[in-house]
Amino acid sequence: MNKFFIIAAYNFRDIISRNFFKISTLVISLLIMVILILPDLIVKLNFVSGDSSEYLIYISDGKNYIFDDDLELNLYLRNIEDNLDNKYYFKLVEREITEDKLMDKLNNGDIDGYINVISKNTINIFTRENYPEIKFILDRYILSKKFEDGVSYPNYNFESLSLSKNKVIGVIKNYTYPFLLLLFIYTIFVLYGQFIAMNVNIEKSSKIIDIFITKVRLPVIILGKLFGYLLVALMQLLYFIGILFLITGLMSDKYFPIIKEIIVFDTVFMLKYVLYFILGFIIYGLLFTLIGSVIDKIEELSIGLIPIVFLISIGYFFSMVNLQFPANYLKNLLVCIPFFTPFIVITDNNFVIYKDIVAFLIMMVTMVILVYINIKFSRQMIKFKGKNLRKNK
Repeated sequence: MNKFFIIAAYNFRDIISRNFFKISTLVISLLIMVILILPDLIVKLNFVSGDSSEYLIYISDGKNYIFDDDLELNLYLRNIEDNLDNKYYFKLVEREITEDKLMDKLNNGDIDGYINVISKNTINIFTRENYPEIKFILDRYILSKKFEDGVSYPNYNFESLSLSKNKVIGVIKNYTYPFLLLLFIYTIFVLYGQFIAMNVNIEKSSKIIDIFITKVRLPVIILGKLFGYLLVALMQLLYFIGILFLITGLMSDKYFPIIKEIIVFDTVFMLKYVLYFILGFIIYGLLFTLIGSVIDKIEELSIGLIPIVFLISIGYFFSMVNLQFPANYLKNLLVCIPFFTPFIVITDNNFVIYKDIVAFLIMMVTMVILVYINIKFSRQMIKFKGKNLRKNK
């Protein structure tokens, strides 16, 4: 057991001294600061306004208080369109169309707004965003009919639902926190995995492993190295989490209300997140170790790592899909696939004890299988090299 901790401590110190550890820590720390500022900045600077310049507006005037048909209004609109920044198309709906149906069309994005004429003196206007030109259009149109129909300027009850803005805010709230947690896992798995594979390959090529195996059992070497890397990765992850909540805590509620609402510490969720990070790191670490020990030349290592990096990327992709469609049933299957579990659990806030127990047991069994495969392959490679050496002699 003492040899296990000696190997772990050596690899712990080795990776701490590496430049990639320092650079990745600094870069992700800066990225956390930028991402925490962006959500409120995007909303305040109004980056969420739509690019469309053509709008469809329905008109409900069942008793024809003001509008007899939409053709007259649209023809009049063409005469004043030079005074408008956008193009508007008005459609007078049938009397049977209720306000509830119009609101449904508005919320579904089928129309950009609707005008409900309550009386000659009252008009309710509901729009997706704030379109002040509608009031201007109606005033000019009613003025043109004023002396003919005796219609005076009505009172406008204008309500902008800000659907696009609210939709973007909803996306920000839904994605920001999980994105940061996924970023931590994805970055650490890929960076440390490549380092593990390269280090194993170098030790194998330089015959260091042949010296180790005469004094230390092979399982102790593999698990000791992995444990040392895990400690550094876990330390870095906890640092990122600490920075995340520290910066959020220092931010003002007045200037950053959205991010303060998003980043909330949940003890149970965070413990689950760290647990699955540890299990996922060990599983992917064993996969990278296997690739490093199987490939002969370090020049070919990058090609051999592609399938594992691709596997990590698939896990990230499925987590994004799960965020977009939280009610999908596929997540119940994906959470039981050990290579995807660390990513999927981040996007599932529901704590179902039996599901987590099953996922945990599957990951533990996968770890045991991968340890066995690593030991078997490493021994075969050492025997193969030994035979080649005897032949050369």
